[in-house]
Amino acid sequence: MLLDAAAYPFRRNNGMFLGMATGVGSIPPLVAWLLPGLPYIGLLALLVEGLVLCYLLIYFEQVLGANTRGDPDLPMWPEETDVQGLAERVFQILIPVVLSFLPLIALVVVHVFRTGEWTLTGGWLWGAIGLFAAGALYLPIALLVYSFYGEWAVLNLAGGARSIARIGGSYFLVAGSLVGLLGVFLALVPQIAKLPFLLAVPIHAFAFCYAMLVSMRLVGALYARHKDRLGWES
Repeated sequence: MLLDAAAYPFRRNNGMFLGMATGVGSIPPLVAWLLPGLPYIGLLALLVEGLVLCYLLIYFEQVLGANTRGDPDLPMWPEETDVQGLAERVFQILIPVVLSFLPLIALVVVHVFRTGEWTLTGGWLWGAIGLFAAGALYLPIALLVYSFYGEWAVLNLAGGARSIARIGGSYFLVAGSLVGLLGVFLALVPQIAKLPFLLAVPIHAFAFCYAMLVSMRLVGALYARHKDRLGWES
């Protein structure tokens, strides 16, 4: 499963979509860097980069759906054209992620209000580590539940736990792999930042898009391989 997911972005025509996603993600900061004298270019580049990120997140959601159906190829690009529709879709997509890590977010907020500091130490730190692990463990099933039943179905923790039990050991492999991908990406970011800007931007965009495509492949294929056990389509 892991090797299949790692090769997925380069299989057949998928490499073309990966290259296009990398290019789209690289354009706004590169234009701002190449044309620094244009009025408000920094602000405009930031706004466009935000829109591009939203569009890519919608695309990655479609990649997840394609993989739950067992499609070997990446889907076509989303047809979202207006900013409001783009924002609404992204908000819906982020709900399962936020809900998975909501206890961790709440702990950090409480800590900041009590101590006035963002740095976690002692019991706060261990609590945060535990809540992050719990959120990371729940995230794959949260994404799948969202893709089938909508964002608020993610709150059915008992149903999610039953689904995890039905999938078995491969579920924990996927959850751990997502954490590993995140760790590798975060470790690479400061190293990429040391490169010349003209190289750093496309490499960073490529690493982000590659990690997201592999993640969506892992989660989607997890469902495709265990859909009979889950029985969601019966």
